[in-house]
Amino acid sequence: MAIKEPYRAIYNNLYSENSRQAILIWWKELEARKGERSELRRADSPIAAAMCKATYRLQNVLPYWNHEPEILAIVAGILSTVTSSLSTIESFPMQMASKNGEKPCVSESRFQKIIKSHDLPELYLQTRRAVKLIEGPINILSLADGIISFSEIILGKEIPSSKKSVTYQWANDYYSKLL
Repeated sequence: MAIKEPYRAIYNNLYSENSRQAILIWWKELEARKGERSELRRADSPIAAAMCKATYRLQNVLPYWNHEPEILAIVAGILSTVTSSLSTIESFPMQMASKNGEKPCVSESRFQKIIKSHDLPELYLQTRRAVKLIEGPINILSLADGIISFSEIILGKEIPSSKKSVTYQWANDYYSKLL
């Protein structure tokens, strides 16, 4: 029987400690800005999230953001739906596979919809739905990093075939926890 190692975060995009801290601080400050948080939570698409002031607050704390602006809106919109965060727990895909009774919080078919998203609005919608299904704190850094990676794949900026790809990492984390 193999012994499982404790989860160690792998960040493909949030490799700077400053970026990770900036996102955590932004998310905590968003809690205090109830109106902005509500506006962002009501955003039903990446475009709607891009129209929210809180998205630009996130942009201001990430001065070296080198991804498409629409990806920033997706990150902001999805993170606004997280009600409790803890960055030292399992990865977001592991949390989706965590059991809620006999079944995982996020079903295999819903998980597959996320990793097979064909466009940014679909990724936004499916990931927001998954966040709402998870009870307890969510690893927002793992979530944000995955959103960025999947968005890059959808936009054709990352080749998903390598073992390092987010698709492989998320599937490995999800099914390792599920089985």
